[in-house]
Amino acid sequence: MAKRKPRRARPSAAAGRERSVLTKEQFYLNQHDEEKVLLFTTGIVFGVGIAAVLLDKFVFGGIVALVMALVMVFIETNQKYHD
Repeated sequence: MAKRKPRRARPSAAAGRERSVLTKEQFYLNQHDEEKVLLFTTGIVFGVGIAAVLLDKFVFGGIVALVMALVMVFIETNQKYHD
């Protein structure tokens, strides 16, 4: 019979990364989770923008494009600042 290799303990969080906290008193997202939330929200706004363009509301579609561009620029500058 083959012997099993000993298991190594896994760290609970990645090295150098803070944990996100959600309690009644505190709501804190680390940088990685904050970017996930921003991208998720941007995806929802993108879907609404596509629906608005299909319904001939081009002004709202333009605003959505502007908001998406600002979110992407924010994420990019935030990553450069922290790295």
